[in-house]
Amino acid sequence: MWTHRVSVIAALVCVACGSAQAIPAPWSIEEWKGKADLIVIARTTTAAPANAVRGANRCIGIEPVEVLKGKLPKPQGKAGKEDGSRLQVLFFQPPPPVPGPIQRRAVGGPGHPDPKEREFALIFLKKGPRPRQFAVTMGSFGYVGLRTGTRQQTQALAKRLRMYRKWCERIGKKEIRAAMDGYYAKTLALVGRIATLHGTVIRKPWTKTLESWHAGGGEYYVLDVGRAALPAGRRSAKEGVILRPSQAVPADALEKHKARRVVVEGLFVEPRPYTPPPDSAEQRPAGKEPILRGGGFQAYAIRPADRKPA
Repeated sequence: MWTHRVSVIAALVCVACGSAQAIPAPWSIEEWKGKADLIVIARTTTAAPANAVRGANRCIGIEPVEVLKGKLPKPQGKAGKEDGSRLQVLFFQPPPPVPGPIQRRAVGGPGHPDPKEREFALIFLKKGPRPRQFAVTMGSFGYVGLRTGTRQQTQALAKRLRMYRKWCERIGKKEIRAAMDGYYAKTLALVGRIATLHGTVIRKPWTKTLESWHAGGGEYYVLDVGRAALPAGRRSAKEGVILRPSQAVPADALEKHKARRVVVEGLFVEPRPYTPPPDSAEQRPAGKEPILRGGGFQAYAIRPADRKPA
């Protein structure tokens, strides 16, 4: 049975005169979340009712952007390629109330926080009965939507994450307390760096240029931003930025958007020093060491510019 269903966190409440409800303290909820098998910052790909799993009321597909705890299962064949998801995540229904003087209430909200397609989220997961299938820990508490479409949303999210970190200070077990604080700190740092760019995807061939060298050899993709301004020091290509694929947006996804106006969400990445293999005969830019390589804009979500986000 699914011992990690929302029913696990149901509170027993004795009703005497009137009604009362016992809800676990926030730091207890955070401690339970810290025991998850897999904790990821991910991008949702699909969101639909779950009809094939008993007790589940929602199923979403996700593409992990960053793994904070645990290991991702290896892809199996073509699983997930149809909808772009690598993992399936289930949200379970809260248990029904028990009639009589003793009542039971789930503290996981409605069982799911109405996740949207193509949004970033911090998700705490327990392993499911099938490969690539997980269930959200603690109902809706185990899913933290990272919506940053407006300045107000970004500020509200930052405030919320800081509140979670404050709650974690009261976790009894030192190891879980430190780990949970680290997960939220890393998420807070990532949220502040997520950027949205508009432009046209172009594919460029390998050439004997510094730009081509930075791209890593072979054909590569660039986002042509036209006359739009980029943050200081972030231009990595003549037309704009070199696009870096990710698990959520692989190279074939960039190819599908070639020559199209798109909206890309992701992070600017810094180039790193490159050390050629010993006795390497490869050609590389002349100049002082170290040679830098790998900068650009890592894409975590991409959509046509004429399509509104979900």
